Amino acid sequence: MAGYSAFLDACVLVPIALADTLLRLAEADLYRPLWSERVLDEMIEAIEIVHPGLAAGAARARADAM
Repeated sequence: MAGYSAFLDACVLVPIALADTLLRLAEADLYRPLWSERVLDEMIEAIEIVHPGLAAGAARARADAM
C-alpha cells in the first residue's frame, strides 16, 4: 500500500492528460488518490461544459470507473 495520500480536486481530474497521469501513478502504488462525491460531481459538470459534444453519460462513466 502507498505510503502517501493526496486529495485530488476537480481541477486536476478534468484535463484528461493530467488525470490519466495521476491515476496511472496511483495504479503504480506511488500514492493513494482521494476524492469525494462532490469532487466527482464537479468533475462531471466541468467535463460536460468543456466538451459539449461528448456522448451522454461518458463523464459519469469516467467517474464510475474511478
